[in-house]
Amino acid sequence: MTPFAKKVYRVILSIPLGEVRTYKWVAKKAGSNRAYRAVGTILKNNPYPLIIPCHRV
Repeated sequence: MTPFAKKVYRVILSIPLGEVRTYKWVAKKAGSNRAYRAVGTILKNNPYPLIIPCHRV
């Protein structure tokens, strides 16, 4: 797992229950404003979908 993927998963875990965010928002919070496609790829390969709530993005 890359350091950026770890940051993305941490950001996803910080999204409150019942709220959704965009890939762009997640990328910005993870430290890379233009990496929203990378965020999508990381979430597509989420190894723990029940623990890391990628459905909120």
